[in-house]
Amino acid sequence: MLQQTDRLALAVPDAAKSAADLNAIFDSVVIDDSVDADANARRITLQWGFDQLELFEPLGDGPVAEFIEEGKRGLFAGGFALDDPGHLAGKIADAGIPVTQQGDRYMVFPKDLRGTGVILSPMQENEKAGMNDRIWQITYTVPNLEEGVEFYGELFGLQDALTSYYTSQVWGYRGAITWFHSQKGAGLDSLEFLDPYEHDKAAGRFLAKTEGIGGIYMSC
Repeated sequence: MLQQTDRLALAVPDAAKSAADLNAIFDSVVIDDSVDADANARRITLQWGFDQLELFEPLGDGPVAEFIEEGKRGLFAGGFALDDPGHLAGKIADAGIPVTQQGDRYMVFPKDLRGTGVILSPMQENEKAGMNDRIWQITYTVPNLEEGVEFYGELFGLQDALTSYYTSQVWGYRGAITWFHSQKGAGLDSLEFLDPYEHDKAAGRFLAKTEGIGGIYMSC
């Protein structure tokens, strides 16, 4: 099962500029600059507190270019750490979802999983860099709350995790938060689901932009 959030991947038109801008604001630092052949993209990795940000710049046709061309610039994938990412990756593949192995980590591209790209990495301790401490929540927008929680819960092995349900009348959605046991010095680490019922508000507009499929709405 997923154990903690540990990274975000952003699709951007210019990874170097995005890295420079983020580093100037948040004091994050570049720890890797390489080519991701599977994504056909330049990938710049920033140390962001105890976690990491990955900036994907398309080098040609591929999942990153497709994501940007569809107007979905921004949250390309959410990353999670666990003791045995290979085991969970195998379970996801057995469900008929394409999984790409990249060394000791595994990636699912957004188009293959309801708009929610996923990176599974082994647990590791990183030295903190910059002003932020960590990524503590990744939020999916889904067209049906109960079905979404059940689907991802089964897929990610979270059936026994505590899930809290709530309604936001201000923002016009029903929500659920599945909690992880935080490993990074604070009590909050989670995967959130939003099911909009007021489609003129932000989450509803996002869901409509994805043609009702959903995707990664935000992260904190």
